[in-house]
Amino acid sequence: FEYYSEDPLLSGKVAASMVHGLQSKGVGATLKHFVGNNQESNRRKYNAVISQRALREIYLRGFEIAVRESHPKAIMTSYNKLNGFYTPEIPQMLQDIVRKEWGFDGLYMTDFDMRYGDAVAQVRAGINMIMSGSMQEYNEIKNALNNKTLDESTLDENLVYNMKLKLSSTSMKGYTPSLKPDL
Repeated sequence: FEYYSEDPLLSGKVAASMVHGLQSKGVGATLKHFVGNNQESNRRKYNAVISQRALREIYLRGFEIAVRESHPKAIMTSYNKLNGFYTPEIPQMLQDIVRKEWGFDGLYMTDFDMRYGDAVAQVRAGINMIMSGSMQEYNEIKNALNNKTLDESTLDENLVYNMKLKLSSTSMKGYTPSLKPDL
């Protein structure tokens, strides 16, 4: 729905070019909305039921091309469910496919104000930044740490990507932003 094209090759190539262009100017690009974001109405509760073949050949292919060819700094997950699970809660997708198969080394973030699903499941799946950071999400994670149902090392592993992003930023290299950019 919100992608460059219905054609995954075209979407992937255009996205890779956009990421290259942005990042050549010191801007960290974020691919979104990952994945199966097919409709606007009810998008926070929608369950995209997609076969593994269609997922690989159509829905993931554009993202794969963009990740492999342009190495974006971040990927934002979508609000919707994919085959019954919220997208930021699927470790097989985030870790096995995107990180291990495609070599993604950037930051994962949820869409802003997600507030659906399970914050602990998102951390376990590999989400590095839960956008909104509500007290409810904070308390879920804190309680899971206290109850020993979430290992602190998981948070440490996720934090590495936040630090990589920060350390690769232009501000860490001495750039001072201007209110008068060279357009």
